Amino acid sequence: MNHGDTVRIRSGNYLGISNIAGPFIIHHAIRVEGGYADCTTTLRDGRTDFHGNGVTGSSTSLLSVGPLPGMTHLVLDRITLRNNYKTSGDGAGLYAVNASIQLSAVEIHHNRALDGKGGGVFLDNAQIDLIEDSTVMISNNQAVTGGGIAATGDHALISFYLGAIGAAATLEDNILVAGGTYGSAIYLAAGADASLIDTSVRLTAGAGFHEAFSAIEIDATGLSSTPSGLMIRRGNFVDESPQNSYSAIRATGVKSSITIEDGLFRGWLRAAWVIDGMFVARGAVFQENGRALYGGALALYGNATATLTSCDFLSNTALYGGAIAAMDTASWSVLATPDHPARFIGNEADTSISNGGAIFHRSSGSGRINDQSSDIGMVEFRDNKTTALPSTAGKNRGGAIFIDAHPAPTLIFRSPLVFEGNRASRQGGAIALERGNLSLEAGLGMKIEFIDNSAREDGGAIVSLGAGSLLINQEAYPHGAVEFNSNIAERFGGSIAMVGPGTMRVQAPAIFSTSLTPITADYGGQIYANVAAVHLATVVFQGWDGHGRGIVIEGASAEYEGGGAYFSGVNATLDWVQFGSALKPNRTFLSGGGNVVASGPGTQVSLRNSSMRFGHNITSGGNGHGLLLRLGATGLVQSVFGTAGTVPHAGEAWPCEAATLGHDRHCSEISDNGDTDTIGSGVYVESSSQLTLQGVSMERNLGSPGALYLESGATASASNVRISAHHDAVKLDANAAMIADHLTIAGNTGIAVELANATGTQLNLANSIIWANSVGVVRGALAVLSPTCNISQDAAYGIVSDPRFVIADRGSYRLGAGSSALDHCAGALVATDLDGSSRPQGAASDAGAFEGTSVMENLFGNGFE
Repeated sequence: MNHGDTVRIRSGNYLGISNIAGPFIIHHAIRVEGGYADCTTTLRDGRTDFHGNGVTGSSTSLLSVGPLPGMTHLVLDRITLRNNYKTSGDGAGLYAVNASIQLSAVEIHHNRALDGKGGGVFLDNAQIDLIEDSTVMISNNQAVTGGGIAATGDHALISFYLGAIGAAATLEDNILVAGGTYGSAIYLAAGADASLIDTSVRLTAGAGFHEAFSAIEIDATGLSSTPSGLMIRRGNFVDESPQNSYSAIRATGVKSSITIEDGLFRGWLRAAWVIDGMFVARGAVFQENGRALYGGALALYGNATATLTSCDFLSNTALYGGAIAAMDTASWSVLATPDHPARFIGNEADTSISNGGAIFHRSSGSGRINDQSSDIGMVEFRDNKTTALPSTAGKNRGGAIFIDAHPAPTLIFRSPLVFEGNRASRQGGAIALERGNLSLEAGLGMKIEFIDNSAREDGGAIVSLGAGSLLINQEAYPHGAVEFNSNIAERFGGSIAMVGPGTMRVQAPAIFSTSLTPITADYGGQIYANVAAVHLATVVFQGWDGHGRGIVIEGASAEYEGGGAYFSGVNATLDWVQFGSALKPNRTFLSGGGNVVASGPGTQVSLRNSSMRFGHNITSGGNGHGLLLRLGATGLVQSVFGTAGTVPHAGEAWPCEAATLGHDRHCSEISDNGDTDTIGSGVYVESSSQLTLQGVSMERNLGSPGALYLESGATASASNVRISAHHDAVKLDANAAMIADHLTIAGNTGIAVELANATGTQLNLANSIIWANSVGVVRGALAVLSPTCNISQDAAYGIVSDPRFVIADRGSYRLGAGSSALDHCAGALVATDLDGSSRPQGAASDAGAFEGTSVMENLFGNGFE
């Protein structure tokens, strides 16, 4: 026999003989064709089956091949290798060494290597591939390692790729013998490679008992200097067996790599398990895998990396990370293309100790979504959940993603990205951040959206639990919007809850909005930040978007306090934030603080160039629906003036240029809050709390008093404040104290200022106007009011002289020509007025919140009658 010869074999069964070698030992590059009707015709009407020794067993392979000369091939055509039981050694069905074997319509099944590798096929530096538009079936083989195929050596290659339509290989119901662990279908030792195109790997319901780590095992932990790679294209990997006990693919070693395009992985304990290697998938579908401890579809350990482009993760389950788990120092990246989204839908972490419905990240490595500069598409997380009850303390967090990154890297999630309908049975309906830093970056013209996510405890969309940072739109380039719509938590923070000593920074544009129907949280209908005072956390909202207030917090309803936001034990700075709108006010149900609540010693909340409007109780009553300060908290409401768009120094607010605002609009506003049963609808300051107002307009807050109420023991300072269009405006309870200058309190239909009858009640009032109110000042006999340089409708507290208010282009209560308030006070206590105009304009500072104007139209002197 010579190389290149063709051997034709009739159809039929060819039986091996017990305890001797099987039918074939081939050392020539020939073509073996089976299935001929007889030896004299070219008609092929069947197959040629080579049977092994059955259960009797022997130490030989059914077919041994090689070594063969280089660049030559053995071709097997319409050949079946089956039923060989090899009691020792490798390759019960086919054993090949230093050979290239090409398969056409070959079947290899029911072979068994009792204590070796490769029950069906063993390749020792050999290659096996497909030819001639054919199919190959490798099924029901068994071995300790590589039940179907085992490949070893730097030159070993499985190439199930013909390139012709219809060429395919099927590996079905290959399993491992008792005690086997690696690769029931395929085992690749260090240096071996496999390319599987249009290949099916299946375990059917009739598969025998099998306990293995994987159907395909890549073991790149050996001494080979050559990487071990697996490439899958249009693969179909399905486990229908009742055991469902192992992964479709496992890869170990830094030199292992897996590349998948357009494959389906369904029904496995997990689809892929990668230790230190590289995993790349594009257009793959991972569906209904699960019941693993970590990562229902993909588990990454050690220094493993994964890049997942336009893949679908559907209805996978695990204890931790229904779809993906990243451990140790592993890193992952999820990408999408413009014409094909990446989707995580219906994945679940499904026990009482579970975290991360779709992704569980407990790694010091990176996690990235859409982190590339071009050709990006939508990434979707929908209907993922951690829902098992009763839950265990510290578990059931992160309906879509759970992050515990320590040491703390920054995970970066970029637009376009949507989290919708995700649920956590405890905290973080969409994302739970336990440790580490999370950056959400929306590109210009794109969005990151959180829609209809929910948590049974805290953080309907996001919960921040540890000392890390939640960063939204912090990079220095034009941003798109990060939007939170209709997220709900049953306890704290309808959209975001921060319950650890970390940092939260939000840059415009950002929208927090909810329809008016549901209660979005018990406390903090949209935003909740509460940590112990000894571990002050930092919250910074920077809402300047180049035009105005680019952070909007609206439409939320808290059962108790903080319809818009609730802060305790934090240092919060909120610049250019709009709380509430006429169509979507922030509300409470049983208490006060419709817009903002600051509570507890050490709590400091600064609202600069911000607006708090339309807050109220859903029924009626409650206190401080613009701002409620409780239990020793400190609050600052301040206008920071300057030329619009001037870049501020670090820590300063972007300046507000009042002249660019609409009529009767101001840089800082507390207006339209409360109802007739409310006390201190604008601002309510509880005992031991402190308030500072600098450059604030307070209008149309309902209740009595409507603008400002100081409880016993509360303190406040105010300058450049307009208080108008209330019923009763300001009240100081017993032992409350306030220092005020440059106030305009006018046009209120009740009492302008009321001081309780107590020796500790004190008001120092300077350079102010109290005019055109139904009642001016009502002072209890024991209260102390110290007036300096005021215009007052009550002679005891200033000169009674018409300030000649006018309605100017900027709004009401400006000073007209001839006003007695012009140049009224020699000492200017503040450098600007409520419009940001410098003081003084004339020889001396004017009384009231506004410096004078020469505008004469719409002159009125005694209110608006």
